Amino acid sequence: MADEPPTVPAPEPPDAPDAWYAPGVRAQYEVRPGVVVTIREREQPGTEFEYAVREPSLSATGAAGLDRLRDYFADAPLDRPLTREDVDPTASTQ
Repeated sequence: MADEPPTVPAPEPPDAPDAWYAPGVRAQYEVRPGVVVTIREREQPGTEFEYAVREPSLSATGAAGLDRLRDYFADAPLDRPLTREDVDPTASTQ
């Protein structure tokens, strides 16, 4: 059980007495179990809202797996793969 990641509390409506977030929060949604998105007013002039995503922390096993995955793909080419639309038309006639 010690290897399980912590969970994110479920969102509460802004007017709920047990709401744990700031008063500038306009909406919160649990988009999948343990993943909460928050929409809040921004304090900076010229910007209306800020969108944030909170995910539960990875367990030690999950973090090690993510590190292995990142290492595996570290040297992968970042160019877009060629599709029929991207292939040079002269190549198809040869």
